[in-house]
Amino acid sequence: MDVTTTFLNGDLEEEIYMEQPEGFIVHDQESKVCKLDKSLYGLKQAPKQWHEKFDNLLMSKGFKILKKYNYFDSKPACTPYDSSVKLFKNTGDSVNQTEYASIMGSLRYVADCTRPDIAYAVGLLCRFTSRPSREHWNVIERVMRYLKKTQNLGLHYNKFPAVLEGYNDADWNSFSDDSKATSSYIFNITGGVVAWKSKKLTILAQSTMESEMIALAVASEEASWLRSLLSEIPT
Repeated sequence: MDVTTTFLNGDLEEEIYMEQPEGFIVHDQESKVCKLDKSLYGLKQAPKQWHEKFDNLLMSKGFKILKKYNYFDSKPACTPYDSSVKLFKNTGDSVNQTEYASIMGSLRYVADCTRPDIAYAVGLLCRFTSRPSREHWNVIERVMRYLKKTQNLGLHYNKFPAVLEGYNDADWNSFSDDSKATSSYIFNITGGVVAWKSKKLTILAQSTMESEMIALAVASEEASWLRSLLSEIPT
């Protein structure tokens, strides 16, 4: 995101005065100084004040998904998915498809942008959008309660180590009646996540080993692209 005149948007916490700038000196008031109402380029405080304002703005926009769907006061959950639950298509009592699709769209956005820890659960739930049931909705509630417990988690990056690390795994038909496996990968750099994915494989694997090899190929493609991108960034 590019912010126009970034450092001019910060709010000052103390009174700061400056000499009248050249070309704007008021006649017969040359000895007077100007009081700054806003942050200004060149101030030592400018980066800090902008960071604080931007941070407060983002935080004020957060947590809306929990409030929108009335889960802000729900009982927190420790994990986004219960590994003992297996989901099936076309079973159980149906729930409102429009409402299901709406909440899944919101969760998909969160999972794709800042929360890799819910990517698997959300990707699994997206497979049942055509005919959602009460069982699927219960899993959605579990994800929402997990977000309630972990609402202050975020992605953080350090200066070092500037080394790309990647991990991948495959799930060969463990938690769903779908015959296709699920592949997942995650890549870190400088201590923070930069890329992740959890998706159903388009190829039908005949064994756990085959699903692992296919998932490795998918992750290798992403790793190759990331390495190419990083090689073009000046150091």
